[in-house]
Amino acid sequence: MSDAQTISNLCNQAAMSIDKKLKYVNNHEETLDLSGKINILQKGVSMPENVIELLIKKTQLHGCQAYLREAMKLKENLMNHERQRTFVFNKELPRAPDRMYPELIPIVTETWGWNQLTDTEYNEYLKYEAVASHIGQFIHDGSILDKLREQLPTIPTVKWFERKDLVLPITIVVHHKMENLDKLHLELAKLHRGAEKIVNKYKAKVKNLVAKKNHEINLENRAAQETSQKEYEDLYKVYLKKYEEYVTEQKAEKLKFDDEVATKISEYSTLKIVSLPEYKDIIEEFIG
Repeated sequence: MSDAQTISNLCNQAAMSIDKKLKYVNNHEETLDLSGKINILQKGVSMPENVIELLIKKTQLHGCQAYLREAMKLKENLMNHERQRTFVFNKELPRAPDRMYPELIPIVTETWGWNQLTDTEYNEYLKYEAVASHIGQFIHDGSILDKLREQLPTIPTVKWFERKDLVLPITIVVHHKMENLDKLHLELAKLHRGAEKIVNKYKAKVKNLVAKKNHEINLENRAAQETSQKEYEDLYKVYLKKYEEYVTEQKAEKLKFDDEVATKISEYSTLKIVSLPEYKDIIEEFIG
């Protein structure tokens, strides 16, 4: 490559030298005699006798130079082609598995729990809930019975009606006795407690049913999640193995590709430019 470049440069210099020999050729010389001193106004340069030989030599020089340049360009293009080659690994990249989310069972509410009671149980609950509610309204603070018991001791034994000069006694007849009201309160309170006990029994039963069912659901959901996670981990292990195999094979193919490119560039760099017979004399003239 360096010899070809050197010869190409020498061809160019030799051709330029021939150009100089022909560049200033003219048809006449002009002189001026001033007091016996000859002054040359235009130097006469005649056509070289070997002008045909020079022109043919010039064409050969340019032809050899063009040939060497194209050969060097072709050689450089071959090496550049290899340098610019892009490595392509024709194998599909393994795809990581998608996360797996099982369909979970929704937890139940107290509505579900009440629906688990038999009709007899639910009717009994409604019955005693009504008993507890209405008796409670009659005996609790601020209720009718509560006000009667509170007011009874405060009723006066006598009251007077007064208008102008007239003063008359008001007859007060108490038709409740405190012991009767207290007894009634005790009896109703007992009925209320009994009804509330039954109501609370069913409420507790419903809560226990809901809690038990949700515990079962949570166990099932957890088992489904664990199974799903195990399946995902197994798939991911398979994926990792395939990915490692992919990377290993890719690296091996890349090394092989790089070696091929380096080998080709090395081969192209050592290629010799074959001289054509018509330029043999010119090349030998420059390199001996």
